[in-house]
This record gives sequence, C-alpha cells and structure tokens, in this order.
Amino acid sequence: MKNKQTPPYGRELKIALQSGAVFMNDLFICVGKNAWNVAKGYRRSGNAALIFPEKCKPSDFDWSVVKHRDVLVIATQPDLYQLIRALAYELLSQGKANIVRVASITGGRAIFRRYGDSHA
Repeated sequence: MKNKQTPPYGRELKIALQSGAVFMNDLFICVGKNAWNVAKGYRRSGNAALIFPEKCKPSDFDWSVVKHRDVLVIATQPDLYQLIRALAYELLSQGKANIVRVASITGGRAIFRRYGDSHA
C-alpha cells in the first residue's frame, strides 16, 4: 500500500507540534477556490491551518496530524457540502478529530460528531 501524503501545510504543522507548539484555537482546514489565501491568513495570525484541495478525495491524505484536535473547516465557496461531509467522515472515522465544525462564506454551519452527525 502506498504511503499517503499529509495535506498541504501538514508537514509544517507536524514539526511545530513535535517542537512543543501549542495552538489555542481549533485546527483550521480550508477548502475551496480561495483556500490557500485564507489558510495563509490564519497561519500569519499564529493559528494552525491546513488546506484540503477540492480536486482531491479526503482518503488521499494522511490526516494523523489532526490527532485528537477540534477542527473548523472553512468553506470558501458555497457548493462544497458533499465534499466537506466526506472530509468530516474521513477525519472522524479515522478517529483523528474530536469534532468537526464547518463555517461557510454563505453563513451556513454544520457540526459533525464521531457518533453520527447533527446540523446546526
């Protein structure tokens, strides 16, 4: 089986965590056409942020860097719900994330929990 790569910025996050870095906020995962710019903004502010490229499948990546963290997915465009749902399922089914919350530029929100999901 081929080793999966970490998502963009995942290697840097893994190194920071191994060096003892502490992030007070959720881990941000940015998705959509403007994901790179949004993630750069979070990173410049001292937050942990990853990119999930919208042309990929969630199962393409090794999400172990998310380990036991709360995740906030930032959707930078409105038509990504199915992709984000698949991402949340992957993060939670691997037992990596504690909870996955979603915020969209359209104001939409969702919360995915390990044992089923509910929508806010």
